[in-house]
Amino acid sequence: MNRRTFSPFTLHPSPFRPATLGRLTPTPLLPTFSPVNVTLSIDDEVLARARELASRQGTSVDQLIRSYLEGLSSDLASEEVIAELDHLWAESAGNSAGRPWSREELHERTGVR
Repeated sequence: MNRRTFSPFTLHPSPFRPATLGRLTPTPLLPTFSPVNVTLSIDDEVLARARELASRQGTSVDQLIRSYLEGLSSDLASEEVIAELDHLWAESAGNSAGRPWSREELHERTGVR
């Protein structure tokens, strides 16, 4: 991972003190991440279909692959969330004994008329 940080001081006006125009004011250090180039071996026919799909969607093959990988990595996070929910449900004291609720019971509002 390639991270760059910049000087904590930049020349800009402070939004809180207009009299500081042109003075150095502190700004937070924010890391920036540079994209990493990856080389793939893709069949010519697959690449041609991917280019056609990207063209129809108004994007690039690079963006299609990036979106796919982002979705794939978020699926891993989803699996962690599901595992945590399973754990919470297993430890929960709530129990409907398998009895389904009726629509009326689900939307019942006691004390509201």
